[in-house]
This record gives sequence, structure tokens and C-alpha cells, in this order.
Amino acid sequence: MKRERAQGEAVQFGSLPVIYTHFSSHELNPEHTKIGLVRFDIWMLPTALGFNKAIDQFRDADGIIIDLRGNIGGMVGMIIGTAGHFLKEPVNLGAMVARDNTFQLPANPRFVGASGQPVTPYAGPVAVLVDEITASASEVFTGAMQELGRVRVFGRRSSGQALPAMLDELPNGDAFYHPISDFVTGKGTRFEGRGIIPDEEIPLTRSDLLAGKDVDVERAVNWIQSKAAK
Repeated sequence: MKRERAQGEAVQFGSLPVIYTHFSSHELNPEHTKIGLVRFDIWMLPTALGFNKAIDQFRDADGIIIDLRGNIGGMVGMIIGTAGHFLKEPVNLGAMVARDNTFQLPANPRFVGASGQPVTPYAGPVAVLVDEITASASEVFTGAMQELGRVRVFGRRSSGQALPAMLDELPNGDAFYHPISDFVTGKGTRFEGRGIIPDEEIPLTRSDLLAGKDVDVERAVNWIQSKAAK
């Protein structure tokens, strides 16, 4: 195997080693429909900037697919701005409940695009893809938006590691990563230990993998097409 540097932009988060954030987006055109497909592997500033630009690109799309498979989380505060792209009114995504305080996650509609122009939040169907590695902030975003009825989730149950956490440096130089609060949605749902349960659960099969098929994307596309036909 040939060693290569990971794709994406290098970022430093606390005491963790350098992380490479990778963001991609492209347009799908099945049967005369326009669908935006967005994928990123961690919630950090570079991916947020890429996401904002991608939403501007897909504002006239019949639907948008957000691929969070393999996304391990990141900065939970970023989900507030991301959710705002798809909301027509203010909502509460949930709360981080600590021993001595509670931090709410309010999300407001975003009426300004990436370049500062006035826009209308995207109102079309939104599909989110998750798998067993989807964790943390990705679970908070997906689960909260699913509970609000704003997205439909496809794939496999996520990891169930949704508690907000922080790093403390130990005397020997190691870093201790530990939860600092609970997380509950506006309806009191907890994702820790449970994970996000997809609306359409799609098992991985050896035959699909060998054939190079991405059934998660195919099912999401079919759902968006069914919504566009109405």
C-alpha cells in the first residue's frame, strides 16, 4: 500500500493530532431532476464554509442529500448555522444539560447567502445518510432535524456517541477526552447509547459493494424524485 497524506485541509483541534477535513459536493441529474449531494467528514470551519457555498449552488435543486456516513462529529455549535439553511421559522434543536448550566441550541432561518446576498432558506426535500460511524455532532444535527420532520434519514443506525465532550491535558502530556454534559432534544429524546434510527434502514450487502452500488444514495434519490413528482 502506498502512503498518502489524507485529503482535505489540515486543522488543529485542541490537543488532538492534526485532522484533515474533507468536503465535497456535486450535482446528480437522474431522470431530468437536479439533486445536490454534499459530503464532509467532520464539523469544522473549512467544511462549514464549503457547505454554505454548496447550498447557494443547490438552491434551485429538486432535493439535497447530506452524506454524514463516516462523519465523526466536531464542533457542535456549527449545527445551528447549518440547520438554518433548511428552516422557515426558528426552532430549538435541543439542549446540552450540565451540572450547573444548560446550553440551548436555537436555530434560526438563514436569509443571507455565502456572498452576502439575500436568500430564502431551502424548502425542498432533504435526505441525510448515516452509518455506524456517524457520531457526536452529526447525530445531534440529524436526530434533531429528523425529530422536527425536516429531513428523512437513510442508512444504518448511528454510533450512539452523542454527549458533548472536551479535552483535558494530563501531567504526562496525554489528553483525557470526557463528556461534560447530557444532550436532549426539544422533545426530550437522548441519542447517547441509542443512536439515530433511520427512517429507511438499508443493510450493507456484499453483492452491492462488489457491484459498486451505493444503495443509500439510490434510495435517497428515489425519495426526492417521488416528492418532486407531486
